[in-house]
Amino acid sequence: IALVNRAAAHLAISKKSILEVGSGTGMFATLVADACPESRITASEFDNITREWAAKNRNRKNITYCRKSLQEFANDEFDLTVALEVVEHSHEYAGFLRQLSRVAPQAIISTPNRLRSAFDAIANPPTYECHVREWSSEAFYWVLRVFWNDVKLYTIPNIRKQIRKSQTDERYQPNIARIGIHCREHVMIAVCNAPRR
Repeated sequence: IALVNRAAAHLAISKKSILEVGSGTGMFATLVADACPESRITASEFDNITREWAAKNRNRKNITYCRKSLQEFANDEFDLTVALEVVEHSHEYAGFLRQLSRVAPQAIISTPNRLRSAFDAIANPPTYECHVREWSSEAFYWVLRVFWNDVKLYTIPNIRKQIRKSQTDERYQPNIARIGIHCREHVMIAVCNAPRR
């Protein structure tokens, strides 16, 4: 999760206003806030204990922690929406993606790749009990194309090796690489532009 947050923060660095949904402990928000003090980040998290911990331990002047649903934000209120490791938990993923595309013209969305192992590829429901649904890179790409005209998929290649590097260097910036629709790498990070509205 830490590597996904670091990779996404690197992709989001130039945006002035960002909404992160399912912001958890505030890692992504803090990385962007520290790298870009002129950015304004709204970090929404429904779990009260997690959100309160983030507000106390990862407090920055340019981060606002809140408990708001996507429906509470205006059309194009932000430059970017971010949902890291969230969409696979949603029973109503289509409505979730529609709302992400409504509140900003660009989105960064990450999710695990269903094809990361032979067992995960056939598991139904997903092996992790909190996941409602997982996609292959091909299926994820085409689901996202329903909501955005331009979708680019990325991964963190050789993720286990990069995890080991990050354990000895807390500032380690993971390498990311573009992927096609037949990828079996562990994680997928989508950068979505030009919403279909």
